[in-house]
Amino acid sequence: LHPSILEGNPFNCSCGLRWLQLWQKGNQAELGNQSLGCWEGSVLVPLSSHPLRACEPPTVRIDAPGVVLRQGDSVNLTCHITAQPPATGEWVLPEVGPELPVRSAWEIVLEISNVSSSLNHKDLTCRAENVVGLAEDSVMLNVTFPPVILLLNEAISQHFWCIPFSVDSNPAPSIRWLFNGSVLAEGPYIHTRIVEYEHNSTVLHGCLELNHPTHVNNGNYTLLPCNPLGCAARSVQGRFMENPFSFSPEEPIPGAGDPPAHPAPSFPTPGTRNSSQEGPVETTDDHTFGVSVAVALAVLASLFLSIMLVVLSKCGRRSKFGINRSAVLAQEDDLAMSLHFMNLGSSPPPSAESKLDGLKSNFIENPQYFCNACVHHVQRRDIVLKWELGEGAFGKVFLAECYNLLPEQEKMLVAVK
Repeated sequence: LHPSILEGNPFNCSCGLRWLQLWQKGNQAELGNQSLGCWEGSVLVPLSSHPLRACEPPTVRIDAPGVVLRQGDSVNLTCHITAQPPATGEWVLPEVGPELPVRSAWEIVLEISNVSSSLNHKDLTCRAENVVGLAEDSVMLNVTFPPVILLLNEAISQHFWCIPFSVDSNPAPSIRWLFNGSVLAEGPYIHTRIVEYEHNSTVLHGCLELNHPTHVNNGNYTLLPCNPLGCAARSVQGRFMENPFSFSPEEPIPGAGDPPAHPAPSFPTPGTRNSSQEGPVETTDDHTFGVSVAVALAVLASLFLSIMLVVLSKCGRRSKFGINRSAVLAQEDDLAMSLHFMNLGSSPPPSAESKLDGLKSNFIENPQYFCNACVHHVQRRDIVLKWELGEGAFGKVFLAECYNLLPEQEKMLVAVK
């Protein structure tokens, strides 16, 4: 509606002004400070208070069926119209196919034969109009029918793999699936999910979701929606992944039996008159022999490594200098006594002072090596190992006598590593 300004154009009081009078009473006209009037003969009277007799908008009422309809039934819908002055009535129907028969009078009867599922949950409207105004009433049919599969497509890759489908059914169906002819057991990795409900409709849109399917899931998927009135079925192929294990080592090499494009000359085998024209074929015996050779080589390699480890272990226990510990202990008993590494048992244990004096005579301070210090080169023959002191992070440490290290001493004790 567009706003209009009325000025200097008085109405004649008639039934045609009833709609404006109703708007004025219902505050729909938004007149503000304006006042509306009409001419009754030669008298200008206010429109809001002037009685307009026999001027009422129509009333519409539909007699709807009180039972649930089944697909294929017939039904009559009666629309009752009351209006003064008389009104014209009509049915406003959804686009559901061929035109439906309509008989018009004060009662408008809509006859529907062979009710279709396309009328389920659709509004059928009866509308009446006269000079006063417009009125209408609607009814919605509840039509039951077996499931109908509207859509079933091949699997598409989304966050999960999805086999999309759409099913229409009243009452609502139960959804089952067959995989290669057997019942598909649904779980957390394969399940049906309804993704969308249409408003005022019985159509279901959903997916069979598969979480990371493999070649094992390749096959034929059959959708089976069922309700108490029947079932429907439709199949689609699902292919998610190529079989990575299609080649079996036990089988002949593919294509080995085909003749080559340029066959090489063959020579007869002694004892046979005809040579084979076929290419090489790997047999089970050849495969077994190859496996046996590989296992034997692995065993020999393991045995060789074990022997090497044993030899290295025994050699590692020997001293770097090839010294027998018992031989070292047998030399220089007086040195061992001075260091108190052994107790002869026949002599009484010396006092603490004598021990300290004995040790002081056999040890020297660690020299400070400066850039101008003279460092003697010690020959291997000038070192005689005496005692194994222990083993540190970088090897064994021995007590040894070192000759010609200092001019004033012929020999002195040193630690050798």
